[in-house]
Amino acid sequence: MAEVAFKSSSLPAARVKTLVLQAFRIVETSFIASQRSRVLAHAMSGLHLRKNRSVIQDRLRRWSFSRGLWGPGRIDGLSLWPATDHTWDTLFRELHDEDGAVIREAAAVIVRLFGSDKERGDVIASMALRSENPSQRAASVEALAKGWSEHELLNAVLESGSKCNSEEVQIATVLSKVHLGKQVDEDFNQLLGLARNRFNTSIQYAWQGEIANTLAGGWAGDSRLKKECLKNIHHHFHNPELMDHETAQFALIKAFPQDNDVADVIVNELTGQHAFNTSRREVWLLLPLSFRDHPKAEGSCSSGSMGVRGELSRCDSPAFWFFGWQDPDDEEASLPSH
Repeated sequence: MAEVAFKSSSLPAARVKTLVLQAFRIVETSFIASQRSRVLAHAMSGLHLRKNRSVIQDRLRRWSFSRGLWGPGRIDGLSLWPATDHTWDTLFRELHDEDGAVIREAAAVIVRLFGSDKERGDVIASMALRSENPSQRAASVEALAKGWSEHELLNAVLESGSKCNSEEVQIATVLSKVHLGKQVDEDFNQLLGLARNRFNTSIQYAWQGEIANTLAGGWAGDSRLKKECLKNIHHHFHNPELMDHETAQFALIKAFPQDNDVADVIVNELTGQHAFNTSRREVWLLLPLSFRDHPKAEGSCSSGSMGVRGELSRCDSPAFWFFGWQDPDDEEASLPSH
């Protein structure tokens, strides 16, 4: 039908317009790449017909943009737009992007602009229950919990998400329960299972870090979490019975501020050759936040240990120099030259 709409010169104008709009909707919202590509090719072929040229050119200008920016970054700017139908249409298209991180950011902006809007919430709830795309469904689950916490379908969405085969949807569901204060032991065990499954997982980048974040947010100070993390912290190689090392490390520092055992772990890490050699650079931000003024942060004179603060200054870490442990009254202190 798309081929007929874009190439036929005999169909009534009203019929052509209907078919063309349906084709555009497929290009903008279909998750089937081959289908989008085929319909787009038909649209491009219709440029030679004068009656279709202007409407096709208008859509092409909408679809054609620089991809030089980091995907979620260009979506975040839309939060400054007014909450209009045009803004909603733009964000709705981004909920169908091929990049899971873009989809999640679009959902977050929708919450900021349209949270509590009943009609928009119904759309998000439908995606959270029925979307066949894991990234879209996960983002919608999180958005519904944060923007429409009283929605009549929320409990059904959370129950369904807990049983979903998608790891992204499972993470989003537990994250949402933690946000709502409804997490239970079953959720804790589910996250631990995901944290142990690093090498057999296909979790998208946009959701990988949320396992540690959600464990730390939902079970801060929980002795079970601390025990699980400490069991793994000195094992850098994969063990299916243990948590992923980076997840354990981040969860420990965030969930157990001022904890003596965790302070020992940090000092031990900093005395190593490659301190906190992790893809999660935000761990450096957590160190001064979680362990400021801890006794071991100042070092132990009796033991000769430099402590957390001493080791950070020794290795010129960004946490020491830029996030709170440089003495503002120390005139001799200076930023590292490298």
